[in-house]
Amino acid sequence: MLIYSQLLSRPAFFRGLLISSAFVVFGAWTGVASAQSATNGAALYPGCSGCHGMAPFTANASKIKNGVSAANIKNAAYGLLGKGGGSMGGYTSLTDTQYNDLAAYIASSIGGTSTCVSSGVPTASTPATVVACPSTTAPAVTLSSTAAQAFGSVTTGTTSTAHSITLTNSGTAALSITSISTTNAAFAVSHTCGTSVAAGLGCTLNITYAPQVVGAASGNLSIVTNAGTNTVALSGTGVAPVVTAPTVSLSTASQAFGSVTTGTTSAAQTITLTNTGTAALNITSIGTSHAAFTVSHTCGTSLAATGSCVISIRFAPTVSGAVSGTLSLVTNAGSSPNTVTLSGTGVAPVVTAPVVSLSPAIGLNFSATVGTPTLAQTVTLTNSGTAALVINSISATNAAFTVSHTCGISVAVGASCAINIVFTPAVAGQTPANVVIATNASSTASTVAMVGTGMAVGVPTALLHWDSPVPFSFGTSVAVGTSLSHTFTLSNAGTVAANSVLLALNGTDLADFQITGPCLATGGVTLAPLSSCQITVTFAPTTGGAKSVSLGVTGQGGTLPTALALSGTALASTSGLTGAGVTPNNTSSAAASSGGCTLGAADQPIDPLWLLILGAAAWVLRRRRFFPV
Repeated sequence: MLIYSQLLSRPAFFRGLLISSAFVVFGAWTGVASAQSATNGAALYPGCSGCHGMAPFTANASKIKNGVSAANIKNAAYGLLGKGGGSMGGYTSLTDTQYNDLAAYIASSIGGTSTCVSSGVPTASTPATVVACPSTTAPAVTLSSTAAQAFGSVTTGTTSTAHSITLTNSGTAALSITSISTTNAAFAVSHTCGTSVAAGLGCTLNITYAPQVVGAASGNLSIVTNAGTNTVALSGTGVAPVVTAPTVSLSTASQAFGSVTTGTTSAAQTITLTNTGTAALNITSIGTSHAAFTVSHTCGTSLAATGSCVISIRFAPTVSGAVSGTLSLVTNAGSSPNTVTLSGTGVAPVVTAPVVSLSPAIGLNFSATVGTPTLAQTVTLTNSGTAALVINSISATNAAFTVSHTCGISVAVGASCAINIVFTPAVAGQTPANVVIATNASSTASTVAMVGTGMAVGVPTALLHWDSPVPFSFGTSVAVGTSLSHTFTLSNAGTVAANSVLLALNGTDLADFQITGPCLATGGVTLAPLSSCQITVTFAPTTGGAKSVSLGVTGQGGTLPTALALSGTALASTSGLTGAGVTPNNTSSAAASSGGCTLGAADQPIDPLWLLILGAAAWVLRRRRFFPV
């Protein structure tokens, strides 16, 4: 500002400028000054035109425009203010750069176009207009797409997928974001641009369409920045939503469980539930109308469209008889409630019990010398019932018989075990006894009758015994007009033969029983030691009711068995009668000799010739009256 005050105090300053201009005209300087700042020159130059007149801006305009330089201004000022050794005061302290700035300002003030100022322009009284220098940098907007964004048809109440546009600052200065918005509320925009985008960088704009009403919609995307306003057209159409609903489909309309024992539960029967609709099926309840039917399922509380689940029903009757019910499904389907008919029959439980079956069941015979044990004889026990047979005990009623078994404590249905008996006689003679089998089969224990015969040491004897030492019954299933037969074996367990052995029936019902077999040879039979013979007894009742006889044995030598008691009850009619061993019309089965009787020579059947001779002799004697008529 010292130069400014110096110039104001010396109005003749421009004479030096004229001299400087003349100097330039004569060839001392040519060209326009470079690296000048008109802004700094304006601050140095006095702003009052009345201080130094208009000459520099009019008469010498072209000279100043083309030749202003630091040297010209300095020389003019020096010649004006410092001639003759005079002092330029503070003006001589300017640098060449400041002189150049003054030159730039003077050139621009008279219409020069080679320089300009960007700020600090003179006041309005300045005789020339100073123009602002154009900026050398600026932002610019580039969009990845400026085409209209069409969203097509979108269901009202929903939002479309986003359309993305990339905004890039393709300029050389920061892009300031004033606003990014849409002109229709149905279109929404979000972006990653923030408030500014640096030169060369970009950001993303996401536009969505969410119609609230049916019909076409349009609008604009507006991007306002310091580079101007950019717009993109937007369009779309709102459409009404498609009406959807769930639909119930069941795999069956009825379910039958058949007969189920009361107190038990059937196996599960399954029904498939499918949602064949186009919306979720909301399940309120799944239940049955009868307590005998129970239900479980995998459906939860909701079933998606096209989804399926399984409903399981079981039948558990508590009483006998037919039971019916209904499976009911309550849902949000239009057909609710949906039903399935259920049916089943409760039946009383089958009474199950064990049954003891013994083989053989008619008894055992043992013989041995006193003090000597016999070989074991076996009775097979079978559980022929429908429940497990519990074995409480198996024992003999006489200590001369030793019992062992493989039955354990229980015999399963259909299973068998072995009972082994050994007889060791303590005295000579017959010892009857029973094997007693105590089980849960009934209140009465099962028994096997047996007899053991002891023989004195060194004393030969015949010892006859039946294979059935107890009374034998033909049961109560034989009707009048039918028959039932059984074969008995008579054995000699002694050491000598028994001679003239005869068998005969005794009793009041002889008409209902017949005997046949090898043991009935004429004159009796002889049983050698350890031999036997058979006799078949046929029960053929002629009238109804209880019948009984005894089968006695006579003979010479040895010990004879007691009479065998036989009995049976006759039915009055054969109506409805079936059973094994029953033969009609009084027929009987002949017993085979199963080894036969072991007979001595004297016990063989008589030769027919001898019968002829004996018959002739008897005729002769009768004729001679040896035998009375």
